[in-house]
Amino acid sequence: MASKIKSFLNFYQKRKKISQYRLLSVFEYQDQAYALRINKKSLEVINLKTQKIIKIKSNADFDIKKVNQGREFKVSKINAEDLILSFKTKEKGVEKVKNYLSRDLTNWEPFSSKVKTANAFSIVSDYSFEKNKIAYYQKNNRINYCKIKYFSIVNKNRETDIKEELKNKETDKIISAEAYSEKKVLFLFYYVYKNQKEIILKVAIMDKENPSRLLFMIDKSLFKSKSFDFKLLPLGIIKIKDGYQLYCKDKNEKLYLTKLPPIDYQYEFSNFKHFKDTRSYQRKNFSLDKSQKNPIMKPRENVRWESNGTFNPAAIKIKDKIHLIYRAVGEDYSSVFGYACTEDGSKIKERSKTPIYKPQEHFELRKDEKFSFRYPYMSGGGWGGCEDPRLSIVEDRIFMTYTAFNGQIAPGVALTSIKIDDFLNKKWKWERPFLISEPGKIQKNWVIFPEKIKGKYAILHSISPEISIDYFDNLISGQVMIKSRYSKNSDNLKWENYLRGVASPPIKTKKGWLLFYHAMDHKNPDQYKLGMMMLDLKDPSKIKYRCANPILEPKEFYENDGKPGVIYACGSVIKDEKVLIYYGGGDKVSCLASVELKKLLDTLINSEQEGCFKEIKIKII
Repeated sequence: MASKIKSFLNFYQKRKKISQYRLLSVFEYQDQAYALRINKKSLEVINLKTQKIIKIKSNADFDIKKVNQGREFKVSKINAEDLILSFKTKEKGVEKVKNYLSRDLTNWEPFSSKVKTANAFSIVSDYSFEKNKIAYYQKNNRINYCKIKYFSIVNKNRETDIKEELKNKETDKIISAEAYSEKKVLFLFYYVYKNQKEIILKVAIMDKENPSRLLFMIDKSLFKSKSFDFKLLPLGIIKIKDGYQLYCKDKNEKLYLTKLPPIDYQYEFSNFKHFKDTRSYQRKNFSLDKSQKNPIMKPRENVRWESNGTFNPAAIKIKDKIHLIYRAVGEDYSSVFGYACTEDGSKIKERSKTPIYKPQEHFELRKDEKFSFRYPYMSGGGWGGCEDPRLSIVEDRIFMTYTAFNGQIAPGVALTSIKIDDFLNKKWKWERPFLISEPGKIQKNWVIFPEKIKGKYAILHSISPEISIDYFDNLISGQVMIKSRYSKNSDNLKWENYLRGVASPPIKTKKGWLLFYHAMDHKNPDQYKLGMMMLDLKDPSKIKYRCANPILEPKEFYENDGKPGVIYACGSVIKDEKVLIYYGGGDKVSCLASVELKKLLDTLINSEQEGCFKEIKIKII
């Protein structure tokens, strides 16, 4: 297995030299992020913020040519001023670990020339154990630690009890990464190389009173590559203030950064009675402002077709008026659509007396005495019909996607449209609907982008396991059929480990496509929550930013009155520099939440999550 790992790492060293430099490692020094890079002639440290370059001096003890042959570079702090560079290399065909110490980033001198560790090590900064510094390193597919004093290593082979993860298949390779001190525990990051197919970043929670003692593992991964030909290879993890940043490089030596999701281990943490104070690990969540007029729309008991529920409204803004199409469930428990509008965003000015859209095709419910249900599906207190509309204006038409269910086969996604003039004049001349999802497979939550992308209509039909968008010249029957792949599971550590799907259609902003989505937490499976992300304007299959916490949760009485714990957003618009989100509460009523657009974007951009990499430009001289 070791030879396979080496051959994989050598791929990055033997590739076509597009860049004259090779990135070796990243590290934090005096609250700044630095990168270590090398070419045939020089070794440099570069400040990633100021782009200041520091040339490392070569001498008899520090031969740059030998450094250039090294691998698995780690730079860590032994104290606030002094750094240790540790890496693996070969001398006369024998693998050795070289360690150097620097006090100024320019001059490096040998460190611990007598005693060697099995692999390059990383020191736990801001932490001491028995008056010594501690460093973790990998040995024989296990992670050891050693005590460090200036110019010496003592107790070089002290094995940690990280053994559960090592019960993997023999083909799995464990490599230690960085370790950091938190208030009560140590975070030990490590990589799992799985069958030459993917690299997984995980974290072990270690005891500060005994750095060999494993308290527990965090089950979910912090980072996962798709395969060994994945574009990004991890370089290192840096702690800046209270957050952790993962740096990676691609085969062209471009540097990329993502903020790791908050490591939330309060559930496991509570099992250890000697840890009493967990407040320092809690983060204050950003959330939307719920309207004081909520619910803004309730069922009308005297109206048969919507007496049981008026919820999950879609929304579009035309001029200064916001138009809503909402799902209505009546006495026959069949879902139809009603119409309402508002000028200020919250006060309903007008509401339809009859449904503006009813089931009409074979794939939608037709209620009669002979009808029987064969497919075990129920949603929103209804047994079929037209559910959960989404509206998008593209050029001169309003397109509507919705969930269609006839009780016989799995619910799918249907599409119809109407001219804007007919819509405004309340002439409900909808085009004949048709299914755009694969028959017989349950599909929901598909949306259309509100403008053409590269001259084509764009339908977003899945956000897990990846952002999936299909493009079409026309949205007409017979020319649109999408085979979508969906996975409800997510590797996210916190609240969104069960992804449901897209909420409202994307909103175009200067920063990108703003997208809201629904998700749940396996630890709290009875609550729908709303998250947000930003997609790239030119290539919306790429996630630019992703909020670390839910922005809307079902905490109010009207969100728990019908079906407890459900908020379901199908519509969102921008009005007067505010984002207005319309959602269903408890599968019964319609509600409104809002936030200033600038505040929302600032929060999103400063709250990145796993997988949201951005390139870090490095000066080339």
